This record gives sequence, C-alpha cells and structure tokens, in this order.
Amino acid sequence: MHEGRIFCSPSERGDSSCPALWDLQQELRYVVQRVSARPEPGTVYWSTGCVLDATRRYRFTKVRARDADIARHRETGAWRSGSILTDLWDWRDRTPNATAVVAYCSDGRRVQLSYREYADRVDRFAAAFVELGARFGSVVAVQLPEWWQAGALVLAAIRAGAVVTPISVTLGARDTERILRRVGASMYIGPGTWDGTDYPARIAESATRLPMLRHRIVVGSPTRPPEINFAHYFEREDWRRRHAATLAGRVVDPDRAAIVAFTTGNDRGAVHSLNTIYGDNAEIVRTLGLGPGDRIHTPHTAMHKAGFSVTIGYPLLAGACNVLVEGWTPAAGAAAVTAEGVTHVVGVPMYLTALFGALRNRGGDVSTLRVVVSFGAAVTPQLVTATAVHLGVPLLALFSTTEAGGIHTRPDDPADWSLNSVGRPARGTEFELRSEEPISEAAPGRLLLRGAAVCLATLDTTTTTPVGEWFDTGDLAVPDGRSGVRLVERATGPNRRCGTAGTLRARWPTWL
Repeated sequence: MHEGRIFCSPSERGDSSCPALWDLQQELRYVVQRVSARPEPGTVYWSTGCVLDATRRYRFTKVRARDADIARHRETGAWRSGSILTDLWDWRDRTPNATAVVAYCSDGRRVQLSYREYADRVDRFAAAFVELGARFGSVVAVQLPEWWQAGALVLAAIRAGAVVTPISVTLGARDTERILRRVGASMYIGPGTWDGTDYPARIAESATRLPMLRHRIVVGSPTRPPEINFAHYFEREDWRRRHAATLAGRVVDPDRAAIVAFTTGNDRGAVHSLNTIYGDNAEIVRTLGLGPGDRIHTPHTAMHKAGFSVTIGYPLLAGACNVLVEGWTPAAGAAAVTAEGVTHVVGVPMYLTALFGALRNRGGDVSTLRVVVSFGAAVTPQLVTATAVHLGVPLLALFSTTEAGGIHTRPDDPADWSLNSVGRPARGTEFELRSEEPISEAAPGRLLLRGAAVCLATLDTTTTTPVGEWFDTGDLAVPDGRSGVRLVERATGPNRRCGTAGTLRARWPTWL
C-alpha cells in the first residue's frame, strides 16, 4: 500500500491548519504499519497500577502522581507546587545578570549566558516547539553532547507541555531507535556530525521505521531536507508572539510525567515528574549549601537522570552557575575548574579520580572548591585521599538510580564515611532492607525505596511488574549504624554501569 506524501518540515506545511492534517496523515500511516507489522511490545505502568498500551499515541498524558501522594509529599515539603521552570523565572527576576551557564566548546569558544539570557532562550525555544506541534503528552527526544542548548531545550520542551526523553550521544543507532520507538517520540533533536558520527544520517535511516517521528531537528550543522535547522528555526525565528496565548495556557504541572529517563544499555525507562526529580535534588542542594555565586561542574552530560539533576536541577534550585565542558577529558575538566573557580564537583568515582589527578598535575588554584559529591559506584580510598588530603574538602556520597534516589551522606558524618555508607534518606524518602534471613554482612538484604524520589512509572518491554508501593533497586545492602545504608553489592546488568575502571584507564592512563 502506498503511504503518499507527508509534511515533514515547516516550509512544507503552508498554513496553521496543516498540523492537524499532518496528525491525521500520521495516524493513517501508523494504522497501515500496525496492520502490516506486529509492533514492538511494551507497557507503561504508574503508581495507580493502571496499564496502558505502549504503542498508543500520547501515552503519557494520564501518567500523574496520586492525589494522596501529592498531598502527603507537599505537606512534608518533599514536593512543591512550583517547578524547575518557576526556579528559572525566579532567578531571572531576582538576579538577571548572574551567570547561569558557562560552556567550553570543543572549538575553543567559551559561551556564557546570564539568567536573563538563559530564560529568554528557553521561552523562545518553547514557542518554536509549539509551532512544530508540541502539545501535552507528545514526546520530544533530545540527544546532545555537553552543550548549553541541551538543558535549554529540555526545559523548553517541558514548558511547551511535552514529555522529554534525554538520550546519551554514546548510544548507538540501534539503541537510539529502540528508545524513540518505545516512547513514541514525535520530535528528535540531535547534533550534526559530532565526534565522528553523522547523527542526521543515522536518524534518517531509522525514520523509515519510526511512524510517530514527525520532525528531525539538527543542532550545529547544515541540514538536508526534511531536517530542520535549529539555528534558523529556533534561534533566528521568534514564535513567541504567535503562540503567547497557547503558552500562557500551558501551566507546568510538577506532578505529571515530564521526563522518561533511560540508562545506557537498559531496556527499562523511568517515567519521572518534575517533583520526583525535585524530591531527589532538593535536600542535597540544601546539604551542599549551594546558592547564588556557586559554580557546579560534572564530567557527565544532561542526557541521563543524574546528569539532568547536576547540570539543570541543582543550579536552578540554587541560582548557581553550571560549568560545561564539551567532549570532557580530565585535562579539559581541570582547566575549567581552575579558570571558573568551581565550588562543587559531582561525578562518578573514576571520573573524579581522573579529574583530581589532572588538577594535581596542573597545579592550578582550587581554593574555591568546597565540596565533592560521588555517585554511581563505590567510593575508593584513593578518592577519599584525593579530596580530604590533597584538596582539603569533604567528600559526600550520593545514591541514585535511574528510577529512584533520595539517599546521601551529610557533612556531619565522619570524614571518611563515604567509604562505609551511601547515606541516609532525604525528606520524603524511606528505605527498607528485605531478606529471608537475618541481615548481616554475609547475608545482606535487598534495598527497596519508596517516597518522593521514586519515579511515577516504568516503561518496559520485557516484564509486566507495575511500580508498587516499594521500588526494588536490586542492590544488596546492610544498615550503616547511622540510620542509613551501606551497599554491599550493586545490581548486575547494564542498568548499573557508569563506565568500568578498565575502560577509563584505557582512555585516561595518565590520570588513573
């Protein structure tokens, strides 16, 4: 059966009625593919225990926290009525000239945006998304390296009412396509040719098997029709006047689905609201003492949950500055830390060890550095020595998975406590250790979490277990003696990999 011609770019649409016509054409095309080929199975679960076919259009529109949970978590302060967007607007109004983002580009450029400039970009990009047809429940996939545009586009898509799926640039074509199909992405935003990979060509080849994918937007490189040039459509054009009324009516609901996060190699997605992210971020920001004037740096991108928190969530909660380094290496990270006067560094232990090795070799001034936070793997004695002895700053541990978090150590813990514990729960988060026998070092219990920092739902194609009252992390742990937990064994499988020591040593042998 011949599908016929469809509108693929704004220049082909003609008038404002075309998006609806385009949707009808896409639905017809979708039906044809549904009849001719069995779709990939998949089901979305959320805290109410309801089930929704994962091949359905706009499947996330009804994924929202239960009213009872919203009331309970707001009463304790673990959740709020505002959102990360209101944080951005608040700092825009309070400190418009304060630096929001500093980005070091691979071509040697240094880009700096104030809070006024950053908020302006987010609002402009949100209007562009609306012009392209973004609506409540539609899915925007963002796959970008450590560029300032990544965070701005994620915020803009949420502002436009869409659900965002960040995708790591390290994922191959097959994994990227599988995620796009699974979430039903209608828009994809990626780089041009970056680090030797032609992303537009890769997505163009996959697009023939992605009936829901409506627009392919390219950042940083010339485009080939029907691709959309980001610079022309998002930066040079200003759609805000046309869509002012639409955006004014799209109030950001912090309790509905906003982000679908995947971990490299993991088949399961975690559906988060802005409040489940807030539940994971707010207390660590208070613990770190973050505020205006602070500068945060991480070796990791915003294209996964932890990176989103550190590069977007933490800075906007505190009115701080996010320092980005494209194509991060220990030497480049060390140069940025010293040049920008970074106050807080957050990362996986092996990356942090490599960064601090580069700082020692560089010999620059790190007197501004106040706190280091480690997550994703066990803290090593080498890292404790690097922070406490060589840098003279505390090292905190943070426990967070793609699906859940809300556990971290505190400044009042012993100096080397991160060797013995991942911390105790934040406000609104509870943990439980389960075992069929008494829990001990020889027989640790399974770590389960519930509360404000647990995702609303999981998107899975292999199992049919809904998100219940408790989320089973799969990790094994024992009590740490200070109302917290000590991990004994991380869950096996690709969903718990943050880069092996051997891989990182091969990449940066000088620093490890």
